[in-house]
Amino acid sequence: MTFFHGSPNRKKSQSTLWLIPIALLLSILLNSCGPLPKEEDSAWVRLNLQLHSNHSQKTQRSGTESRGAELAIAVPASTRFTAQGPNPSEALDWETVNTTDNTVSLRLPVEEPVSLFVYRYATAYTKFELEQAMLSRTLHWHAIDFGQSEIFSVPSSGTSIVVDGKNSSVLTVRLARQLTGRLAQNYVMGAQVWADRPDALGELNQQLDADETVSTSGQNGEYALAPDYLDYVLITEGGLKLDASGAYIPAAPMQATIPDDSQMAVNITPLTTLVAAAPELAEIFVQSGDWRADIASLEGIPADLMRVAKATEAFWMLLSSGSNPIIQNTRQQISALSILAQKLAQGGRGAILGDLPSLLGQAVEETINNPEIARELSEDSKTVFIAQLTSLAAKLTELLPDNAQVIEESLLPDFDLLNQKAFAAVETVLCESSESVSIQFDPIILSISLIQTSETTVALRGTVSDDSVESLSIHWMINPPIGLQGTISPVVLNAVVSAEGYVDSILTIENWDHFGSVSLQLTECSPVNVLSESCNWVPNSSQVNCNFME
Repeated sequence: MTFFHGSPNRKKSQSTLWLIPIALLLSILLNSCGPLPKEEDSAWVRLNLQLHSNHSQKTQRSGTESRGAELAIAVPASTRFTAQGPNPSEALDWETVNTTDNTVSLRLPVEEPVSLFVYRYATAYTKFELEQAMLSRTLHWHAIDFGQSEIFSVPSSGTSIVVDGKNSSVLTVRLARQLTGRLAQNYVMGAQVWADRPDALGELNQQLDADETVSTSGQNGEYALAPDYLDYVLITEGGLKLDASGAYIPAAPMQATIPDDSQMAVNITPLTTLVAAAPELAEIFVQSGDWRADIASLEGIPADLMRVAKATEAFWMLLSSGSNPIIQNTRQQISALSILAQKLAQGGRGAILGDLPSLLGQAVEETINNPEIARELSEDSKTVFIAQLTSLAAKLTELLPDNAQVIEESLLPDFDLLNQKAFAAVETVLCESSESVSIQFDPIILSISLIQTSETTVALRGTVSDDSVESLSIHWMINPPIGLQGTISPVVLNAVVSAEGYVDSILTIENWDHFGSVSLQLTECSPVNVLSESCNWVPNSSQVNCNFME
């Protein structure tokens, strides 16, 4: 008999998990036989554990109320949790839970740290079927819950359990979570979002590995992620956000830790990025407001927090943009953001509120003088970068002088202007090629053609003129008709420009009534100076041509 057939439906399993830590209350009932000897004179005892879930109906997981089977596996405390189940050789004992009275009987070593792996299923699998799943490392397939208890031990008296050095009848089991939330700088679409798991030493590599759970953020920054492991930090990479003109520009990488409570959504923002790098900032930021809030929400956030968020974005933009950026890759960029976080934490609340420019200047100086993070710069260039970011932070303080509630969208033109001026001041450093030849000419969009190629597809073709087309970053934005712009979001389509300056893409149209226009948007080095031209689709046409030459 086999437990499951075929491959696991990963998408389906991710959609059925929720974001809740669960506490299980254990009443310890001992068999009369007392401790039993086992191999090498080690003492063992059989415990009858009664499990009581104390979570509310509001936060109960989907499907948990109809549990058909549950398996508890005792393992040494050093065993690393995995949703597939422990290596069978590591299991000390395992048994199905009686789902009627929530009891399970396990044989456990005395005075040794252990923990429980718990798996729950909607289907009433037999113990034999669950054992086969454990042997094949497929316990996570179709599980509605799985997780690991805190570490505990059974004293030699065999009359209780010990948690954190104290006798206890309560054992907390951390269950895998489904995470939802938004990536907000403005909202970031098309970014990779993954759960970066620590290695055996607790270190993060800040790179997406093959065994890590990953997703992509949607049009409004939304994401959903269901890691099948318990310890991780969320990391984002890439993606685009709207500037005040409606053009898409690159977004900074971000991080977020997971709250210990039963919060159902985790937003990922510049503020959560700073706290992930310097946890003591949480106590500082919370004095100004909710640092885990969606900073792009129309509800707004306190200005003290917005000021720090925008300074963080500008710090990244100025050091990590251009055709020859100061900081080259995501891992180095996160390291630079960590330096900024540490400087803010060292400064404390008083300096963050009263001397943010100085803290930002210190972070820039330390970053650009670190050869493991930044490429080599002349002393004059270093001075310019420090001065520009210090000045930008000062202007942010002038723009947001107190802690009033502010809405990011209403201030985007001001934020964009500050970033544009700062980038213009360092453009000669960031827009050099590796051969130190500065870009001479601005690109030009010459034309856009829309050609219907079938009942459901249209060919998009743009022509671009530039002295260095390979340096261009380019994409299409598909816009709904004017009357539907309030209900249908635009769609961004990545594009590639050929050596001859042609941009060719095929777009699938599900509803021609929702197809209003396309915009070809491109940048050359500067992420804050976007060239854009639009071409309107004419309903029932076979081809539309738009030319932009004067």
